[in-house]
Amino acid sequence: MLSRDATETQRAHGLWILQRLGELTPADWQPRIGDDSPLVRLHVVKVLAEAEDWDEAIIAAVLARLEDEDGFVVRAAVEALARHPREEAVEPLLLLLANADAADACLIHAARMSLRDALREFGRFDHWERRFSESAVYLKRLADVSVGIPSPSAAAFLWHRFLKDEYPQERQSDLLRHIIRNIDAGTLPAVLALAETYVDRDEAAQIAVASAIYRGSQERGLKISPTIRQWGERLVRPLLTSDDAARVHQGVELTRQMRLQGLAKELSRLCARKAPVPAERLAAIQAMLAVNPVESVALFFTFVYDQQELPALRQFAAEKLANRKDTELRERILTKLPTDSHLIALGFARGLIIDADGANALLDLVEQGKVSPRVLQDAKIGRLLPVSGLANGASRRKELVANLPSLDAQTQQLIRQRWVAFRKAAPDAARGAEVYRETCAACHQLDNQGQKVGPELDGVGQRGVERLLEDILDPNRAVDKNYCVTVIVTEAGQVFTGLVTGQEGQVLLLVDQTGKQQRIPLAEIDERRVIEGSAMPSNLGETIKAADLNDLMGFLLKKTVKKQ
Repeated sequence: MLSRDATETQRAHGLWILQRLGELTPADWQPRIGDDSPLVRLHVVKVLAEAEDWDEAIIAAVLARLEDEDGFVVRAAVEALARHPREEAVEPLLLLLANADAADACLIHAARMSLRDALREFGRFDHWERRFSESAVYLKRLADVSVGIPSPSAAAFLWHRFLKDEYPQERQSDLLRHIIRNIDAGTLPAVLALAETYVDRDEAAQIAVASAIYRGSQERGLKISPTIRQWGERLVRPLLTSDDAARVHQGVELTRQMRLQGLAKELSRLCARKAPVPAERLAAIQAMLAVNPVESVALFFTFVYDQQELPALRQFAAEKLANRKDTELRERILTKLPTDSHLIALGFARGLIIDADGANALLDLVEQGKVSPRVLQDAKIGRLLPVSGLANGASRRKELVANLPSLDAQTQQLIRQRWVAFRKAAPDAARGAEVYRETCAACHQLDNQGQKVGPELDGVGQRGVERLLEDILDPNRAVDKNYCVTVIVTEAGQVFTGLVTGQEGQVLLLVDQTGKQQRIPLAEIDERRVIEGSAMPSNLGETIKAADLNDLMGFLLKKTVKKQ
C-alpha cells in the first residue's frame, strides 16, 4: 500500500494501518513526508503526532512541514507541535505567525497555542529576549502568548516589556494583572510602586492600572494597600457623579470590583428610586451590597417596605437582608415576618433558609401558624433546605406542605394560562428582542450576543411553544448538571448564589442570578455548597409581564437555526 503504484488514499491508509499495528518505522514514513500528494503529507504528520516519543528525525520532519505549500499540512504540523512542545519550534512558529494569512483564524490560534506550550515547557525567556532584541514584532508575539503562562519567568519577561511602554492602553491592564499575580516576590514591590508613576497620566490609563493592581493583588491573595484604595476612589468618584451614563456604568462596575468603600455615599445616590441614571440603578444596588454590606441594611429595608418599588427588587432586598448572619438583624426580620405580604415573606424565607439557625427559625414560625406554609413550597427553598445543615428540615417541610395544593400543579396551570394567552396574542418579535436583552442576555448567548453563563440558545425555537414556556416558567424541571447552583457564604456573612465559572489565582469567579460576575477571595469563603437546581430565577412568572413574555416567545420561536 506504500508503493509508488498505490493511490494517494491507499498510501495514507497504509501509514495508519502500520501505526495502529505498532509496526511503523522511519523507512515507512520518511519517503512519504515529501510525497507529491498533500493528502499523504497531511497523514504522515498526523501519524507522527500519535507517536509517544519524538526523536530528532521526527522533530525535523514536522518542523519542515511548517513551510509546506498546503495549508492543511501546515495546520497539522502546528497541531502536532502542540501535542509535543519543542523549544526548537519557537522561532519557526514565530516566523509562521509573521507570514500567516490574517483571515486564517484557526491556523493563527493553533500556532499561538503551540508557541505558548513550548514556552511554558522550556521557559528561558531571558534567552529569547536577547535572541530577538532587534525584533520588536517577535518580542510582542512572545508577550501576547506569555499572558497564558502562569510562571515567575513569564511575568518577569512581561514586566520588562511593560516598562518599555510598547503596548496599547487596552492591553496594559491584562498584562499588569498577570505580572502582579505571578512575578517573583523580590520584584513585586517595584511593580506595585508603578501607581506612583501614573498620577500624571490620563484618566483612562490611571483607571486601567489601578484596576489591574487591585485585581492582580486580589488574585495573588494580597491585601490592598490604603494608598491604592484611595487612588482608586479618587479616580472613580468623578465617574459616579457624571451625567454620562457610560461613565456612570464604568464607575459602578469599578466600585463593585475594587470594593471602594469610600464611595458608598455616591453609590447611595444612584440607588434611589428617582436615580439620576435609572439604567444603572440595579447595578448600583448590587455594588452597594458588595462594597458596604453593613451600611446597605438600612437602604435595603427601605426597598423592602416601599410599595412603589418594583416587586422583584423588594423581594431581592428581603432575601439579601435575611442572608446576613447577624443575630440582631435576624430577630428584627423574624418579628416582622408574621405580618409581611407573601411577596416579602418569601424573600425573607429564601434568605433565612441559607443556614440551620435561619431554617429552624423559619420552620418554627410556620409550625406556630404565624407564617403561611405556602412559602415552603418555593422551589429555591426546597433546594436549599436539605443543604442548610438542619437535620430534620426536609421532613418538617414535607409535613407542613402535605395538605397544600401541589406547587407543580400551580406551575403547570400558570404555563397553561400563558400558553393560551400566547395563542391569542400578536407577539412583537422586535420588542421581544429588547426583552431578551434586558432579561436573558446577562446569562445566555444567542446569535453570538450575550454571556455564556447558562446554556447557549441558538436553535431554541425548535423546542416549540409549550417546551419554551416550561423552560422559562419552570427552570428546575430539567437541569443540566453543568449548570447546578453553588452557594457561597463568606466569613463576613455575605451569601452568593449562582454558577461557578472558574478561578483566577486566589479568587473564585461566580456569576450570580442577575448575570453579574462576583470575584470572591478564597480566603474569605466560610462555606461552599452545591445544590440541585437551576441558577435561573424560578419566579419569572411573577416578574415578567404577560405582554413581555408573549413578545419574548415570539422572538425566541424564530430562532430555529442551531450553531454549527
